[in-house]
Amino acid sequence: MNNNTCVNITLNALRAKLTEVMGRLAAAEAKLEKIKNLKPETLNTSEIVLVELKTKVGKLSPSQVRVIATLRSQGVSVYVIDNVEDFEKMLDTHNQGEKL
Repeated sequence: MNNNTCVNITLNALRAKLTEVMGRLAAAEAKLEKIKNLKPETLNTSEIVLVELKTKVGKLSPSQVRVIATLRSQGVSVYVIDNVEDFEKMLDTHNQGEKL
């Protein structure tokens, strides 16, 4: 296998991964549009808990910040968690019916 073949295989793998990620992003955006169009009176938002898991160095994208703000303004509990301890605490709290 020569260098051009290796580069082509790598580029094809990257294109395939990018296509997969773009498809997942489009599906997520479609779901978010549905959430944005929900009326608070048709949904008991106090029972919804959403969790965004991040690594220690992971950051929210600008669109995530906007969506989280919108969801929180409608009474949805949204957490951004970057460690197991906080995740377990959130689970324990919500399993006991308490608000964090």
